[in-house]
Amino acid sequence: MSEKLIYLVCFALVLNLTGGVAYSDPYTQDPGPDGIVSIEAENFDENVPEGEHFWEFNTDPTDFSGDGFMRALPDGTGGGNPRLNYEVNFVKTGIHYVWVRGYSTSGTDDSCHVGLDDDETTSDKIQAGGGNGPWVWSIDRRDNEGLAQIDVTSVGVHTLHVRMREDGWRFDKIVLTTNPDYTPADLGPDESWRGPRIRAYNPLPEDGAQYLDTWVSLSWSGGETAATRDVYFGTNFDDVNDGLGDAFQGNQSADFFIVGFPGFAFPEGLPPGTTYYWRVDEIEADGTTKYKGFVWSFTIPPKKAYAPFPADGARFVFPDDATLSWTMGLNAKLHTVYFADNFDDVNSAVAGMPRGTPDYSPGTLASDTVYYWRVDQFDGLATHKGNVWSFRTLPEIPITDPSLVGWWKLDADSGTVAVDWSGNGNHGILQGDPQWGPGQVGGALEFDGSGDYVDCGDLPSLTITGDITVMCWIKVAAFTKTWETILAKGDDSYRMSRGPSDGDSIHFAANGTGTNLNANTAVTTDTWRHVASVYDGSNKIVYIDGAEDARLASTGSIDTSSYNLFIGANSQQSSRNLTGLVDDVRIYNRVLTLDEIKQAMRGELDLAWDPVPTNGSIPPLKEATPLTWSPGDNASEHDVYFGTDRDAVMDADASDATGIYRGRQSGTSYTPPEGGVEWGGGPYYWRIDEINADGTISKGRIWAFTVSDYVLVEDFEGYTDNDAANEAIWQHWIDGFGVPTNGAQVGYLLPPYAEQTTVHGGRQSLPLAYNNTGGVMNSEAELKLTSSHDWIEGGVGELSIWFQGQPGSVGSFVEGPVGTFTMTASGADIWNQADEFHYAYKTLTGAGTIVAKVESVEQTDNWAKAGVMIRETLDPGSKFTAVYIMPTNADGTPTNGCRFQARTDTDADATSDTSVATAEQMAITAPYWVKLERDVSGNFRGSYSSNGATWQSMVWRPSVSMESTVYVGLALTGHNNSATGEAVFSNVTITGNAGAQWASQDIGIASNAAEPLYVAISNATGAPAVVAHDDPGAANIDTWTEWVIPLQAFADQGINLSNVDKIAIGMGSKAGVTASGGSGTMYFDDIRLYRPRNPAP
Repeated sequence: MSEKLIYLVCFALVLNLTGGVAYSDPYTQDPGPDGIVSIEAENFDENVPEGEHFWEFNTDPTDFSGDGFMRALPDGTGGGNPRLNYEVNFVKTGIHYVWVRGYSTSGTDDSCHVGLDDDETTSDKIQAGGGNGPWVWSIDRRDNEGLAQIDVTSVGVHTLHVRMREDGWRFDKIVLTTNPDYTPADLGPDESWRGPRIRAYNPLPEDGAQYLDTWVSLSWSGGETAATRDVYFGTNFDDVNDGLGDAFQGNQSADFFIVGFPGFAFPEGLPPGTTYYWRVDEIEADGTTKYKGFVWSFTIPPKKAYAPFPADGARFVFPDDATLSWTMGLNAKLHTVYFADNFDDVNSAVAGMPRGTPDYSPGTLASDTVYYWRVDQFDGLATHKGNVWSFRTLPEIPITDPSLVGWWKLDADSGTVAVDWSGNGNHGILQGDPQWGPGQVGGALEFDGSGDYVDCGDLPSLTITGDITVMCWIKVAAFTKTWETILAKGDDSYRMSRGPSDGDSIHFAANGTGTNLNANTAVTTDTWRHVASVYDGSNKIVYIDGAEDARLASTGSIDTSSYNLFIGANSQQSSRNLTGLVDDVRIYNRVLTLDEIKQAMRGELDLAWDPVPTNGSIPPLKEATPLTWSPGDNASEHDVYFGTDRDAVMDADASDATGIYRGRQSGTSYTPPEGGVEWGGGPYYWRIDEINADGTISKGRIWAFTVSDYVLVEDFEGYTDNDAANEAIWQHWIDGFGVPTNGAQVGYLLPPYAEQTTVHGGRQSLPLAYNNTGGVMNSEAELKLTSSHDWIEGGVGELSIWFQGQPGSVGSFVEGPVGTFTMTASGADIWNQADEFHYAYKTLTGAGTIVAKVESVEQTDNWAKAGVMIRETLDPGSKFTAVYIMPTNADGTPTNGCRFQARTDTDADATSDTSVATAEQMAITAPYWVKLERDVSGNFRGSYSSNGATWQSMVWRPSVSMESTVYVGLALTGHNNSATGEAVFSNVTITGNAGAQWASQDIGIASNAAEPLYVAISNATGAPAVVAHDDPGAANIDTWTEWVIPLQAFADQGINLSNVDKIAIGMGSKAGVTASGGSGTMYFDDIRLYRPRNPAP
C-alpha cells in the first residue's frame, strides 16, 4: 500500500469522514462519443475537511443513486471549503460539461464548486439544487451564463474535486461529458469503471448510429482479462438483452463479428429500415466467469425518404416560411419532390422537381390550407417512390381585441408550435419535449420540470410597462423547486410563478413597481386551477379560480426586458422550469375586471363549454351519458359530432355521412344510441358546434373521455388539509382515536394528512398506522359510503384494493446463554436529527444506571456503534445520551474507540465528545465495559472500564433535560443501511426504578409487524362480513400489490351487495386469523369494483 493510501485511510478513521475509501485505481472515462465519466459521490478518493466543515455520508432522503450520498456539514453554518477528491483517467481532452445531482432544502444550501487539479473559481460555482428538493440534475452556473465546464488539457489521471459552497447541501452524483447536448435522466448513467476494463466497450458501429450498408463487421474493444466472448445479435431488444430466441450467435475469441454477408450470419443481407441490436459478453479463462455486456444498436435506414419536416399531419405551419426537409434513404443520390394542395395530384404525379439536397422551399403558401408532398429517391440503381405526406398551414388570425397581446390556447394535439390566437404573431416554439394533452378548455401542454418550455419570442407587443393582466389554467400536483415559472418575460420584467416565499401558491412580479406579491391559496391540488395576476398602477392583485386572493399596494412602471417570453420557464433564470400542465394562457395590456376574468375562464365565449363528462376524464358507465354542455353566448342551436376517431370528429361537418355527425338540436344534452358508449370503452371524442342567432357557426373544441372498466369506491384524491371544512382524510376514515380497543391511526398528525409520496395512483393514498399491543387486538379504519352503494352494478364481481406494507424488523435481540445478549441491527446511524438502530429497553423512572460489557461489535462501518443508552421516547428524533464501543479494523486496531454522544433537544442534530475525546478513549476496543448514569437532578455521566470494577469517568457532560420516565437499554447501529451487524453484550445491570421485562424494536427504520390484513363491509344493519388476506405476511410486502377479493366471499356471509353501507380496512385478528401483536404502517389506494377478471400482475 502506498504512503498516500495509508495516510488517506488513517485520516478518514480519525476524522469521522465516512462513505468512501482510497482506491488504487482511478475512474476511467468512456471513450464513446459522449465521453462519459459517472461518479457516485460517496466513492471519493479523498475527503478533506476544513476547520469544522466536512462532508459526511448519509442516506436520508432516499431515492439516491448508489449506496448513499454526501452532505455538507455542519448545517446552519456557512463558510468553510471542505472538498471531495476523485481520481479520473481521462482519455479525451477539451471541454467537459459538468452535471451534478443534488438535493437542497432552501435557497441557502443549493450550490457547490467543481474543479480540476485545484483549478476553479468561485464565479463558476454550480447552481446545484432546486431549493426545495427533490434530487435534481444541474449544470447551470450560479452567477454566470453558460454551462458548468472544466477544460481537460491532457489525457491521463487528473483530480476532480467538489468543494462545499453552502452547508446542508446533499451531493449524490457527478457526470462529466464532452457532449454539450447530453442530459442525464433519472439516476444518471451507471458509475464508471475503476481499473481494468472487464466488459466489452467501444462498439463500432457506435451505439445508436445510422449505418449505410446491408452488411457490417461489428467490432469492439474486449475486456482486458477476457479469453472468449459470447455474441448476441437480432432485431428485438429483449431477445438480445435476455439471450432468447435466435439471438445467440456463438462463442468466439475474435473481437469482431460479420453479419449480412454471404458465408456469415444473415447471409442474405440486412434489410433496410430496421434497427439491429447486439451484445457481447466477455468470458474469463475459467470458462464460467462472464461479464454481461451492454446492448448496443444501429439502424439501417429505409430506401425511401423518411422523417419529414414538417411531420406528416402537422398543423399550423407558417405559410411564409415553410421549408420542407427529410432524411435521405439508404444510398440516395437524387431526390424528386412532388408538391400540391391535392392528394391525388401528388400521389399519381410522374414529373417533379429534382433536388440534390434533402430540402425544398415551396415559397409563400396560402393560409389554412392542406398541402401534400412526396419525395422519390434514386440510389443509382432504382427509384424508390416515397409516401405522401401532408401538413396544414396556419390560418390568418385577425386582431379582434387590441388589448389582448398574446393568447396561447394550447389546443393542438401535436406539433411544435403554440399558436398565438391574439393576432399579434407571438407564436411559441416548443422546446424540450412538452406533451400535448387534455386541458380545462380544450387542449393543454404538460411540462416535465426539466428543459420543457415554450419560447414565444420578444416582439414589441409583449413589452408592457403599464396596466397588465396575465392569466391561465394550471394543473400542478406539487411544486418541487424553489422557483417554478408559469410564464415570464425574463426575470426583470413581468412574471407569474411559484416563488421561494409563497409555499404552494402564486408569486406575481412586475419589476419596477415595488414589492412582489405572494398569494395565499395553495394551487397544488392536482386539479385545474385558474390563476390571474393584475397590475393597475396602484395595486398588484392575484385572483384564484375567479376570486380575489391577495392584494398589494404598488406603483411605478414595469421594467422592460429584451429576454424572450417563456411559458413554463424563465429565459433569464435557468433551472426554474415548471412541472405540471398549462392551458389557455393570456396576456392583456390592460386591467381586466373580475367579471371579465370569470368570462375568460370559459375560453372563447361563443363556443360551447363546461362539458360533462369533463375533457380527459374517465367516468363510470352510469355517469358517461348523457353528454351535456353549456351553450355559447350567441347559440340558438347545436350541431353534435361524436365518434372514436379524433381526426374524423375534428374534421367532420354537417355533410358527414359516416355517422360522426349526430344532427342539429336545440337542447344541450345528447345520449348516444344503445351501444354507443360501453363499459371500458373509448376514448370517445365529441364536438359541439354552435349555430349562432345570425346564422354563423362557431366550431367547437374537441373533448374526449374514456369509460372506466371499474366502479370507483375510493381513490383518496378528494381529501385536503382543511379540517375546518371537514375535508381531512381522518374525518371520513374513522380510526381508533378515543377507542381503547382500536389501535389505528389514519393520516398524519400534521398536514399533509394524507400520504403524498407512497402513492399507487393519483397524488394521495391512505396511511394507516396500526398498534396491536398492550391488549389491543385490532386496528381498523372505517369509511361510511356516500356513493357506490350498489356492488352488483354493471356485473361487477371483484373488490380490488391496492396496498403496500413495509419489511419486517431488521434487528433482533435474544438472550443465550443466560446473561449474554446478542443483538443484530442495520440502520444509517444514531446521529443527525433522526436515528436508525435497534434498541432493547426497559422503562426507567427517576435516577438510575445501566452497565454493560460490550463483548464484540461487528465491523459494518468504522462508526458502527454498540453500547448503553437512555432516551426520552422511542421516536427517531428523541433526546438521548449514550456511551458506545466502536468496531475494530481487520487487523484488530481501533477505529473510533469509546465515545459519548447525545441529542440535547428533540429533532435536533446529535452532538458528541469529539472535541474532548482522549487518546485513551480512542484506543479502546471490545471487549470493554461502559456505564451511563442519570442522577436525581437529571444529569448524565458516562464511564468506561477494562474490568467492570475500576471506572474512568468521561469528561464530556451533555446537558439533556428529559421527562422523569425514560427508556434505558442497549443500542446497536450498523451505520450501513445495506448491511446487518451483530454485537454481543454481557454483565448487563440496571439500577433504579426500572421495568422488569425487556422489549426491543427498530428505531427509525421503517418496519411492520406481520399482523393479518383484513377488509370488512357492512349493510346499514347486521354484522359486517370480513375477509382476511390469504398471506399472513401481507404487512411485509413492500411494493404496491393488488388484493382482489371475489364479492361472493362477502355474499356468502349474508351481506346484501346491492346496498353496501360501510367499508373498513384493518390489521389484526378480526377475521379469525391468529395475530401475534405488533405495530407498523400500511398504505392503501385505488379501491375499485371490477367485473371478474385476472388479477393484475
